[in-house]
Amino acid sequence: MVTFILVMALLPIGLFGLVFHLFPKPSPWHGIGATILGASAIYALSWGILRWEGLSPADVGLSRAHIVPGLLPVVTIYMGLNGLAALLGWLTSGSLSPALAGETSGLVWIATAVEQWLFVGPAEELGARAYLQNKIVSLLDPRQSRWRKGVGILGASLLFGLWHIPQRLWVQGMPPSQAIVSAVSVVPVALLFGLLYDTTRNVVLCGLLHGTLNHQPFFFTELEGPAWLGPVTTLTGLALIGTIVWAYRRWATSHRQADFRPLIASSDAIVPEPTRRLDSGR
Repeated sequence: MVTFILVMALLPIGLFGLVFHLFPKPSPWHGIGATILGASAIYALSWGILRWEGLSPADVGLSRAHIVPGLLPVVTIYMGLNGLAALLGWLTSGSLSPALAGETSGLVWIATAVEQWLFVGPAEELGARAYLQNKIVSLLDPRQSRWRKGVGILGASLLFGLWHIPQRLWVQGMPPSQAIVSAVSVVPVALLFGLLYDTTRNVVLCGLLHGTLNHQPFFFTELEGPAWLGPVTTLTGLALIGTIVWAYRRWATSHRQADFRPLIASSDAIVPEPTRRLDSGR
């Protein structure tokens, strides 16, 4: 676990340090390529550690069977949010003017979407939630109380925030105080995703939401309107996300009961409780 945390903290420094050395004036494409390469390394590392622990990705919520149930809620959320933004914009201004967020070309926008939605989001959720959070929670033995599970989720969220500090310092070039504040600000978001993962046990759903939080598919962001438009859209969006996650939980507890099997610590490994497996090599 310590090795995993160190690699997660130091990987961006080495990877982007190499990119900056090879390309003193990197283009957006260099950054996208390096990010996809780094996320692929996180995929491989997380996958390998889970196998070392005696788990398959399906045991922690990542399999072909999780793709459609994980994809549909995210698509529904963003269709709903875009529809709401378009409706409110039309009601307040009388016109619609779709636009991509930020000043970027369509091709770079699509490449960044692929980078964040398919690589960064799912890779970090596989590592931070499916491995690290499950590992800490299992060591605390959540069968004793829900408080222990809560402490495990909080602990994983704190570590997720801490391993962002080196990236803020040496990749983004932030001063130490700003880097620490920025990393601490990540903790509440990590806690939210920790709770989301514990509720759904679906890495695809969590990973896609994580990626879309980094690169949001809003197509009506340039609309002008009254000051209340933004807060109303935000609150409605949060209510929509909460409702869809609640509906997913209701469905999954009936149709995907195996996803919610508790993982327990067995020696230095974590395994699903109904099928404990001992590693004869250790």
